[in-house]
Amino acid sequence: MMIGASAGLAGALLLAVSAPAAAAVRSCAPLTLGAAITERTEPVARRKALEDWMQRARVHGIAQPTWRTAIDKSVVCGKVAAGFECQARGAPCVIRQNLGRPSDLPPRRRPGIDA
Repeated sequence: MMIGASAGLAGALLLAVSAPAAAAVRSCAPLTLGAAITERTEPVARRKALEDWMQRARVHGIAQPTWRTAIDKSVVCGKVAAGFECQARGAPCVIRQNLGRPSDLPPRRRPGIDA
């Protein structure tokens, strides 16, 4: 009885491995520069600079841009007379599932075999 269960599990694993995999694809908009935000404390200035960046990133058609998925990102803060000034910059991205079937994808080239 144990052999039958093991064979069934092995067969299920084989099917899972041989099925085509869907990959996530990151699609990014151009670099977006937020406004320089001045506040009394650095944490508040940083938070508001990120909020401003997200608002500006929506212009590129990304409905819910997040700092987590952005690339080439930075927040620069410095002390100024009125407190702290922070500015965020980064390229907003969205991650989409690539559900293309293998026939929709270009053929893979194998080094040394496909010249």
